[in-house]
Amino acid sequence: MNSRRTVIALSLIVAAILLVCAVVRTALWTYGADTGTLAIAIQNVPSGMFDQFEHASHFRFHWSPILAALYPLLAITRSILTLQIVQILLVVASVGVYYLLIERYIGKPLAVRCAIVALLYPPLIALAFDEFHELAFDPFLTFSALLALSNRKWVWYALTVALLLCVKEDVALLCGLFGGVLTVAGMRRNDRAYVTAGGLTVLGAAAVLIAYFGIIIPRVGGWGPSGFYTYPYNQGIGAVARQIFNTGRLTYVLEMLVPLAFLPLRTPWFWFVVPGLGIILLANSGDVWRMGMHYVALWIPWILLAMAAGVAQIREHAGERAALRWSSAAIALCVVFLIAFNPTHAEHYLRPEYSDIAAVRRVIKCVPPDATLGTHDEWYSAMAFLHPNETIGAPPYAKYLLFADDYPNAEFQTKIWPAVRREVASGQVDEICRVDRVAVYRRVGP
Repeated sequence: MNSRRTVIALSLIVAAILLVCAVVRTALWTYGADTGTLAIAIQNVPSGMFDQFEHASHFRFHWSPILAALYPLLAITRSILTLQIVQILLVVASVGVYYLLIERYIGKPLAVRCAIVALLYPPLIALAFDEFHELAFDPFLTFSALLALSNRKWVWYALTVALLLCVKEDVALLCGLFGGVLTVAGMRRNDRAYVTAGGLTVLGAAAVLIAYFGIIIPRVGGWGPSGFYTYPYNQGIGAVARQIFNTGRLTYVLEMLVPLAFLPLRTPWFWFVVPGLGIILLANSGDVWRMGMHYVALWIPWILLAMAAGVAQIREHAGERAALRWSSAAIALCVVFLIAFNPTHAEHYLRPEYSDIAAVRRVIKCVPPDATLGTHDEWYSAMAFLHPNETIGAPPYAKYLLFADDYPNAEFQTKIWPAVRREVASGQVDEICRVDRVAVYRRVGP
């Protein structure tokens, strides 16, 4: 069978499975805050991508103008499922571009094996399965830029890099670092085209970062995620080191390397993994360096390339059969991890968080479409196109509240729900609609 057709066929199978999962998750209302927040921000592209949950423009949190490209699509479909489908297609298509990139360097049989590893690689599967994020664009555009560079298609390279610089601020930083490496490589090879491409990449990344952090962020109230990199520096280097080096980060690295049979460590290409991985591991929030989160997109393209380079090195020193055995081992390890340590947590997300969705659909009719509404995390995403002024929880600016008395969430039951009950008891909030355990509340005062 033709190698490219094999990769296409396998990609379609993986995409079909993930699309079915996306349809199920949408029907069960198990997508969380990020999908809903970005759906609302994209709806509000004409007015600066404002959303109530972040209570600001999305630009306060991330430099993501590439989201504007999805505005026409969402304006037509008005469904969060559209975002999830886009994410799946981007992630799966990135494997096809990856295959085209490595085919000429390692040969078709090994390139097919590496593509199969990529399609089964748990972090990449989790990226497609997860809530929608702008980082879904990163692997596809990174591989596309490298493919253009490999073929010396400079216009195509410039276009893909320009799009990469619009994905997110950390992606722009990684682009700048890669541009610096490309410039040095061009100087060593006396390749003027590489030097020019690398230099322009560095300048483009610098321009984006200076404009974002120097001009935009001061005007929108400061960078939202800055707290992710706050450490007890006043307590000495030892305190900082103890906070950084822990078991959670170690298991994260093992979940990254073991499914690839440690092949990426065999070549200098692994150094390209380090910057993106460092951005993640240096965050002080465990949610960032938890496998299954979208941040894996920062290092996935580079570790897959390092894996292919590791396979090529084995072929060079031990022959084709040895390289095929190692790539088969990586395939087997990926399958084992998907069964035993699946970072998608599909067993949780493919069942309803709350069973009585019918009651929610009935009581929501009591809320005006343009009202500020506070509700549960998953309900917030499910209703992103019905109530674009909604948010999560019960902030004081929310005129209406939509909650289930028995919602199975510890934070809701211990913090939010007791506060709402106190407001009801004091007369600040009225219950205006109820079906079974689901109710709509309206604040009496301003």
